[in-house]
Amino acid sequence: MMRVASLLAALALCVSTADAQDDSLSDKQRNIVTVAAFTASGDIPKLKVASNEALDAGLTINEIKEVLVQMYAYAGFPRSLNGINAFNDVVKHRQASGKKDMTGPAPSPLPAKKSSLELGGEIRTRLTGTTAVAEYAKFVPVIDEFLRAHLFGDIFGRDNLDYQSREIATIAALATLEGVEPQLRSHFNVGMNVGLTEAQLEDVVELIDSRIDSKKAADAERVLADALRTRPVRSASSGTAEASLNASSEVRGTNTEEEIIRLSRDKWRWMAERNMEALAALFDDQARFVHMSRTMTKAQELEVIRSGDIQYKHAEIQETSVQLVGSDTAILLNRIRLDAVVRENAVSNPFVVTEVYVQQSGQWKLGSLSFTRLVTPQ
Repeated sequence: MMRVASLLAALALCVSTADAQDDSLSDKQRNIVTVAAFTASGDIPKLKVASNEALDAGLTINEIKEVLVQMYAYAGFPRSLNGINAFNDVVKHRQASGKKDMTGPAPSPLPAKKSSLELGGEIRTRLTGTTAVAEYAKFVPVIDEFLRAHLFGDIFGRDNLDYQSREIATIAALATLEGVEPQLRSHFNVGMNVGLTEAQLEDVVELIDSRIDSKKAADAERVLADALRTRPVRSASSGTAEASLNASSEVRGTNTEEEIIRLSRDKWRWMAERNMEALAALFDDQARFVHMSRTMTKAQELEVIRSGDIQYKHAEIQETSVQLVGSDTAILLNRIRLDAVVRENAVSNPFVVTEVYVQQSGQWKLGSLSFTRLVTPQ
């Protein structure tokens, strides 16, 4: 009974955290700004300082690696490789001094039955909200193939860094570079499409001002103002997820938390693939699944997935937090945008998803999965 009470108390704490509104960048997001900007500008000494700060703020080693890899698409291979070498030095020094940083999940494999070009096209359309062909693509079609296949497919398709984090990194890098105002304006819009608020984008600019270069920050502020002025109302509302998880609940690194995060990511993939064997093994026999309209048992949930009544297509994981309750219970919160087909109707909704895992005989089982739909402005 005491275990149940403690579990409910922890669950209530997590839900209240999810309900909290915070219209500014989290500590982890702020550190993505500085890591990306110093990599793009080539300031290695400051990048090393920023990398240490980022690890101290809770970014995992793999998350920072993802930012550094992504930078080559915007700042070029030399800046990216120099940044990776600098970060390698930082990690080695911290390990030698006894600091234990969380490695973090590696990316899941890209879909086996979909080419990078196909995947990238889907991701770009989801991020930009358009399938229009740009003039440069009409003039040199191969560059558009490279963008779709490599940047959006091979890089943005890696799921261990969410789209908001990738856009924050991209915006920070472009704000640091010269002569890329059209691309910066475009990514301010994409950032809002994936749920970044005007206040959060202002935070990025303020960090550029205080940590990088005040003149470049002033230029970025002007571009942001123009993007906001010319942004269609429909696009602004359709891609915004207002609720965010409080920064204080972000993942603190332990091996158990990494395992829970990986299990959760695997679960979304298994749902999309209808891998019934894997899901049946993961779901506890007494598990409950709370959807918007009804609560289902394990058998009912598996049948809904198997039959295709609900087809889980893609879960864009925007933020994740884990809270351990004792040694055998873990509560995971995901803020996601879920693309699905429900009774032959395509839907895309923002959710906070609460997952409760219980360890039994050395294995983690999913005991509860609850969807809370977030309300966005009309």
